[in-house]
Amino acid sequence: MRVIEERPVSLALAERVGVNHESPQSMLIKDGHGVWNTSHRGITVEALKAAVAEA
Repeated sequence: MRVIEERPVSLALAERVGVNHESPQSMLIKDGHGVWNTSHRGITVEALKAAVAEA
């Protein structure tokens, strides 16, 4: 999704899963809840792998 073009959708998703909206942002959603999120320089392959492993 391109946030700039779908801002209402991205804001609604962030509210629904209980995270603050940021851009760029990566979220891990499990059972409809945000269980992990990070933005900007926190988005790395290592961080994503660790988040998935912990979920």
